[in-house]
Amino acid sequence: MNDRTASSEPQYNAESRRADLRRADLGLPTATKRWGLALSGGGIRSATFSLGVLQALARAQAPTGGAVEGEQGGEGLGRRLLARFDYLSTVSGGGYIGAFFTSLFIPGRLSQREAGPGDADLHPTQSPRAAAQQAYAVLDYEPPERIHSSADYARGPAGRGPLGWLRENGRYLSPAGGGDLFYVLATTLRNLLSVHFVIGMPLLGLLALMALLKLALGVSLWWLPTVWSGAAVLPLLAAYWLACPRTSQHEPVRLLNPSSLVMTTVCLVLTGSAWGAVAMGWPVSFRLGLAAGSTVLALALVAFVFQALTLPHRPHNNGEDNSVRNYRIQMTRALAQQLMVLLGLLALAGIDSLTQWAFDGMAGLQWTEIAAAGLGPVLIALVRKVAAFSDQKTLPVWVGRLPVGLIAGGVGAAIFVCVAVGWNLLVQWVAAQAIAQSQAVAIGSLAALAFAALLLAFATGRFMGFINLSSLQSFYASRLARAYLGASNGLRFRYAGQRGTPLLSVSDAIKGDDLPLAEFYSAHCAPLHLINVTLNITVDPAEQLIQRDRKGKPLCVAPGIPGNGQGEGVSFILDGVYRQRLAPSLRESELNQPLSLSYWMGTSGAAFTTGLGRATCLGTSLAFGLANIRLGTWWPSAFADRNARGGSLRPGQAPQRRTLSWWASRAFKAQTYLMYELTAHFHGLRREYQYLSDGGHFENTAVYELLRGPRGIELILACDNGCDPSYRFDDLANLIRLARIDQAVELEVDAGIASEAELAPYFATPESFATPIAGPDRRCAVLLNAFSVDEAGARRFQARILVLKPRVIAGLPADVYNYATLKPAFPNESTADQFFNEAQFESYRQLGLHIGQTLFGGSEGHHPVAQALWRYLEKPL
Repeated sequence: MNDRTASSEPQYNAESRRADLRRADLGLPTATKRWGLALSGGGIRSATFSLGVLQALARAQAPTGGAVEGEQGGEGLGRRLLARFDYLSTVSGGGYIGAFFTSLFIPGRLSQREAGPGDADLHPTQSPRAAAQQAYAVLDYEPPERIHSSADYARGPAGRGPLGWLRENGRYLSPAGGGDLFYVLATTLRNLLSVHFVIGMPLLGLLALMALLKLALGVSLWWLPTVWSGAAVLPLLAAYWLACPRTSQHEPVRLLNPSSLVMTTVCLVLTGSAWGAVAMGWPVSFRLGLAAGSTVLALALVAFVFQALTLPHRPHNNGEDNSVRNYRIQMTRALAQQLMVLLGLLALAGIDSLTQWAFDGMAGLQWTEIAAAGLGPVLIALVRKVAAFSDQKTLPVWVGRLPVGLIAGGVGAAIFVCVAVGWNLLVQWVAAQAIAQSQAVAIGSLAALAFAALLLAFATGRFMGFINLSSLQSFYASRLARAYLGASNGLRFRYAGQRGTPLLSVSDAIKGDDLPLAEFYSAHCAPLHLINVTLNITVDPAEQLIQRDRKGKPLCVAPGIPGNGQGEGVSFILDGVYRQRLAPSLRESELNQPLSLSYWMGTSGAAFTTGLGRATCLGTSLAFGLANIRLGTWWPSAFADRNARGGSLRPGQAPQRRTLSWWASRAFKAQTYLMYELTAHFHGLRREYQYLSDGGHFENTAVYELLRGPRGIELILACDNGCDPSYRFDDLANLIRLARIDQAVELEVDAGIASEAELAPYFATPESFATPIAGPDRRCAVLLNAFSVDEAGARRFQARILVLKPRVIAGLPADVYNYATLKPAFPNESTADQFFNEAQFESYRQLGLHIGQTLFGGSEGHHPVAQALWRYLEKPL
């Protein structure tokens, strides 16, 4: 299977067996079609709308007859439409509510209580089927009420506490209001300053060394880029032309060829002329010019000989390609690297000049320079503010026409310069204080400062867990755990009624809120939950398409293969291929510890971060990184590959040249990975740790994984909740494109449903959604047909895809219409809004519930639209 160490077939077979086992345990028919439910990204907006849809599906009756005939009962579960879905695929905000729903199936989780005297019945032992019955019963409770400390949740209806908890915690990021904002401020400020300290220590050491060099030599730093141009850039530029083939570029490099002989002759002539000019007393400038020219040519010849001799021994070459063509490629790469060094030296010289200007201004109390010193914090605050409202689909059209990446790059560069100048002011102050005594004291002070900074950089670079702890991910994940997984945690509702005050503060963590993945996936009566994230890749010469367009691969977290020996009860499917994991590294680092469910939820919803999948660019990564807007997660995938000898090889263990940069990356490891983030360098499996972010950065509808042929899913119900105020269906278009390219699956809009009188008012084509119609507008769904295409071009029907689209349609409750009037963006308010108040939560929930009941009916026996829909879906294509 590709070049991997394990076949994907056992994974899909295990999923099929688990789906059959689930149906058997619930008393559902096992010989019917596989169904999948997809909850898209969209933050808490998607989570709340999807909650309403889940409630509608839990109450709606499953179709009878045809493919589902022969149900065996199952305590009424077979009559519930929601129970018929074998798969649940989620992305981002859809994962919030999806994780809550799946966790309800864990036996004893919701029913657990701390029993008082005579309350042994509050601590029951629960069977998987009973837990499933309770999970669906939770969604029956209507409406979600307010949480009351006097309510006896232990004996009340199953959904009373969980649904009330979800509603009360719509502001899960700051549940305590103004008081909680100081907690958020403390977390943000600590992490921001810590990041700049860890990054700043090697920078401070380098600036101190530059100041030491400047003081010892008595020259300006502007000489450094000048010297480097003559010592590295110009020689490499000239050396490119020294490989002169006789017949074609595919022949081996010859050391003796017309180009190298001519350059050697010219170099000797210039050298002799320089010595002659000295003897004849010619002007110094002329003599220096001759010497510089001969030195550049001599270095070019050295670079040519070195590259030609070492070319066959380079990694991944194995002596197979010693051609002129390969020589020119390698020489161009070397020149590009030296140009980057030159740019860095120019930046150092510029920072030194700016620092001297600011230092002199501060010494003389010049307010212009003093105000400029505060520009960095202002820019950081501006980036954080703009990022909070950067949902591009809600911004004016003219904003989308701006070169946002270029503007962000300029802002990021300005922040970096301000930060560097700030550290360099410390260097200048130390130098100024010491030089007042003597130059020797100044040299010693700067040397001590450089040594201390580099020592601190080395020490902090050992703690790899810092790169995740310093981001906002841990805060984000913990709040998600308390708000959504806490809603299924029965211990949240203990001591109910007369026994005391329940632990109803989402600001406090209690036992059982978060879950290990193994425990989460142990609930085998739950639908198979697929959590989708994006593995960012921007640097991978083997996959140029990823570099240019996608900049990432889909990573799916799924229930594990029984007995696979990996100990986590979970499988990882990268780009459709099951990946076997090697044993965790023995290094004592939090990065090597298993991620809990809340981290996977938060990572799947890491919309604003330095790695944005196809939207990743240097500008946004630099600006977001320096402002510490980092929600992604570094993760050691430990995926096994085979080396040349047939042994196991984990990511990052491929042979690499032991260059100076390689040794620096080993010495300052934490800073190296932080710089990867800031400079948008994500190497995928070519490094030990991989950068994961929002699954929507690759595909936002969550349908992509459900289309994989081995899963055999024939009906997919998708909630397309991405922010789409113009109803352009961007996420659906992206899904259609990816399915065609990656999986050879064509998705086509079903045109025949428009001829069904009962269904036509509710279904439309994507392009017609934004067009007003006369009379009540009930359009809220799109039906697509999926056809797999084989290599011969033959088409075979694979699945129906029923897409629900949040819209203000006819028949909604009056309070929802009122909210829509007050908030014209409803139901497409910005994804950055993660602070839902009571009216906002109830409006989105009611919208999902109403749309779901409109199409699928309720608990009543006869619903014309639902019956017509099931009849139509059963028609052969």
